[in-house]
Amino acid sequence: MNRMRSVWMVGLLVVCLGLSVAAVGPNEVIAWTAAGFQGTSMSWTVESHMRHRLVSSLPAHMNDVISSLEIGSNVAVLIFKHANFGGWAVVYSSSDNVYPYMNDETSSLIIFPKSQGLPYGVELSDRPYTNSVSNHIPNRWFFPLPENAGHTEAEYPVVDGQINDDAAYILFEGPTLEASFYEDIYFGGSHQLTLSNDPSEWGNAWYQSSMGVWFDLSHFADSWDVKNKISSLKVRWTGVTIFLPMPPMPQVQDVAAQPVYPDISGIWQSSFGYEYEIWQEGNRFTWYNGRFAENGEGMIRDDGRILVEWSGSNGPGQDSGNLVYGRNDVVTDIVWDSGNMFFR
Repeated sequence: MNRMRSVWMVGLLVVCLGLSVAAVGPNEVIAWTAAGFQGTSMSWTVESHMRHRLVSSLPAHMNDVISSLEIGSNVAVLIFKHANFGGWAVVYSSSDNVYPYMNDETSSLIIFPKSQGLPYGVELSDRPYTNSVSNHIPNRWFFPLPENAGHTEAEYPVVDGQINDDAAYILFEGPTLEASFYEDIYFGGSHQLTLSNDPSEWGNAWYQSSMGVWFDLSHFADSWDVKNKISSLKVRWTGVTIFLPMPPMPQVQDVAAQPVYPDISGIWQSSFGYEYEIWQEGNRFTWYNGRFAENGEGMIRDDGRILVEWSGSNGPGQDSGNLVYGRNDVVTDIVWDSGNMFFR
């Protein structure tokens, strides 16, 4: 019989179950479409430069079909009912089948260091947590810090429609956090409120429940009646950056036999006005765009073509393209099939 421990924690169900699993990397999570790690699978790994791994929207073939999870020794995963980290959420810290009422109900997820307990960010809710699934489940959306541990601020120019102008409570999940809230989308409007997770700054606006600490926005009417009026926000990390311990790289026996791929790592400008930062290992790469908290993952094929998929607050997408070379075979441009271009 599996041993199960369920802990209700500020609106999340933390599940620690134990099916024996092999072959999953220490910083990896593998999702399966059937119980017992069967069916179609998809995997994600927290790389050394990442604070956590953000998957804001699952691809169509994995959306609402996840039934089991293999989880590495260094990480845990928080799965959400809705895309963009919204709705009911459950934390898994070890491999097992998905809890019954979240089975085939996952549309986004966050992989994070297991030692944290939960990923770091800010949660908006229309009401404080109720410790009963039978009661009304709060309308709740999580806004994480940037995926890249070197970036300290995540911008959310458009709050999801289901919590837009509906947030009455805030939860700061993690230490040394700060957030700015705006009454209009794209950080507009005549009012702004910046708060930290230090309760001493909140006066009587915070309270301790059996489930955790919530902050009541109705207490800020003197400066701006922020309750039910948040349409965009920025979340900032003010602490020290800590990277995940990574497993040792395998020894390369024959260097000459290893393929050499074009180097596309670094800062890129785009033809549509936004900056992207790319990290590369071999023919695989990831990117980050701070404007839309967008994370991309792709590869350079042996024929030189480049492929990428991404997700963020502006939605998911995919593209392919060609690399353009300058002097000394340095990649100077990426021309995407969509008509967009990266340059540096």
